[in-house]
Amino acid sequence: MKPGRVASSKLLERRWRDQEQQIHKERLRTVQSAVRQNYAKPPYQHNLQARNAKREAVQESKNIMERTYLGKYTEIERENRILLEKMSNIMQDNRPKLYNPSKVPIAKSD
Repeated sequence: MKPGRVASSKLLERRWRDQEQQIHKERLRTVQSAVRQNYAKPPYQHNLQARNAKREAVQESKNIMERTYLGKYTEIERENRILLEKMSNIMQDNRPKLYNPSKVPIAKSD
């Protein structure tokens, strides 16, 4: 019997007690484990395929950056070599081939 209930007869007390026992038994039949509900998922496992894919992607991006850098480096070297050849040709030639407005003859018109 719950505290605070006062029955006027023993018959009423027995009925309330029987009713409370029935409610209790029904709750026991329908009870579910809180642990089982909260941890129904399987334990965490590493996804090695995703990890390896990420590692391969990072390695591929590094390879692309290295190839791009080497490509730019070889292109700069090629342009420097062409520029050096042009400068050496200019230095070896006695006649200046550059435009000099002070030495260009002016045509006279009559």
